[in-house]
Amino acid sequence: MPGGKQNYIDGYEENLFEAAIRETEEETGLQTELIGFLGLFDYHQDEKLHIAFVAKAIGGSLKTSKIHPTVESFPLHAIEDHLNSGSMLRSPRVMSAIRQHQSGHILPLSSVSMNDADFVIGD
Repeated sequence: MPGGKQNYIDGYEENLFEAAIRETEEETGLQTELIGFLGLFDYHQDEKLHIAFVAKAIGGSLKTSKIHPTVESFPLHAIEDHLNSGSMLRSPRVMSAIRQHQSGHILPLSSVSMNDADFVIGD
């Protein structure tokens, strides 16, 4: 599950959607389209608020890098088996986002709006 931060380059700060798409391509090689919003996840150990989206691949191919020497793809339903085999995810917040997705509780992207630097979630 890719992750990262918004970039601020030459006076332009990318929005959350742009950051999610860019980070996914940088870390996996996949070009994606965001199709849903999973929610906000708080992980007390790093005191940050994490935002999770659902995306579908629309291009590219899986690739590795120096930072990410292993990139794997497997069906969503196989995640528990994958974790039970000793594989790791970024943190417990990743599993929270995955469980949210498995439960079918996915909000439309229209429930997330960004007005300048403000981030608003609404119905």
